[in-house]
Amino acid sequence: LADSFDGFSLGSVCDVVLGSDGDIYASSPSSGAIFVIRPDDGFVGMLNEELVRVRGLAMSPDGRRLVAAEPDSGRVLVFDLRDDDMQAEMWTLVDFASSGEEPAGLAFDEAGHLFVGLGDAEKIQVFDLVKGALLLTYDAGGPADSLSYGDGVLYVSGGNEIRSLS
Repeated sequence: LADSFDGFSLGSVCDVVLGSDGDIYASSPSSGAIFVIRPDDGFVGMLNEELVRVRGLAMSPDGRRLVAAEPDSGRVLVFDLRDDDMQAEMWTLVDFASSGEEPAGLAFDEAGHLFVGLGDAEKIQVFDLVKGALLLTYDAGGPADSLSYGDGVLYVSGGNEIRSLS
């Protein structure tokens, strides 16, 4: 779909999500960017204005917000998506820097709750994105590096296994 932006290679793409309008979002921690790709019109652009080292991505169920995990700085970022080609407004949902925990995997359930895998801390925290509030903390049963949600089940991968939490 795309291999470069503005004459530069996209670098290492770490995660990809599909928006409700068909836009594709790709995180590239080595380039410090989240790229937006619109296959129908050949558009490739950058979502973020400031440098971010994002790995995990998740799209809110309503398709209006892209959430990104930035492990190196210990932040979970939210991008309010726009209908035009302007860069998205970014804000921090939660900052784990003081605890030393590193957000890695992200997933939404159908109710819009955000699950954040905290990698080697072996925890998953659940947030209400609207209120910006922590709702629950789960023991992940091992590293929680990547998350996926479907049909009422949260799938967690990390270490040498994939686990399910329902």
